Amino acid sequence: MKNDAKISILKIGGIGAFVVFISVVTYAMYLQNATLANSGQFGDSFGILTCLFSGLSSVGMIVAILMQREELELQREELQKK
Repeated sequence: MKNDAKISILKIGGIGAFVVFISVVTYAMYLQNATLANSGQFGDSFGILTCLFSGLSSVGMIVAILMQREELELQREELQKK
């Protein structure tokens, strides 16, 4: 149950951070009276975030694969006992 609570907190925190990020971007664009050309330049300024999220997603994928491998090993052991 402890792990489920941690995962729930992470999910809520992630969703909250995403909502705040979208709100800030929308407000900043509203203050600048953004046009389509300016919006592209504004989006390009977040290139480092794209790199960060790409790296985090790669790490998340590796962790998920390792967790799945561990679960499959446990399942094999359980099936061999039966």
